[in-house]
Amino acid sequence: MEKVSTTGRVFKCATGEQVTLSFVAHNVDMRITYRFDDEAEPKIVQGDSLTFPVTKELTILRVFFHFINEGGTGGSYDITLAGSLGGNFPDKPPVKQSGVLVPVRRYAFAV
Repeated sequence: MEKVSTTGRVFKCATGEQVTLSFVAHNVDMRITYRFDDEAEPKIVQGDSLTFPVTKELTILRVFFHFINEGGTGGSYDITLAGSLGGNFPDKPPVKQSGVLVPVRRYAFAV
């Protein structure tokens, strides 16, 4: 996997390459959901990572970050992307808590 955009979250992958997004929660209970563009309903990330194969010419992934903590402020998530054939990319900056909003990050994977 290689990053092809310096300003966006666009990656080039080999057909069938496994992509893993790893998440580290700070000051918040882990609660992340995701949806591929061809899906109507989001799914819950199980554990602290999400792995999927890139099999289509273009795969769009949206990741939704939910913040569940007592203080209601100060939480964040760090994200790292990795390809099974190489490539490791920290996704900066961290996703920070912003009131009741559910921040979303959009990723594009092309073969």
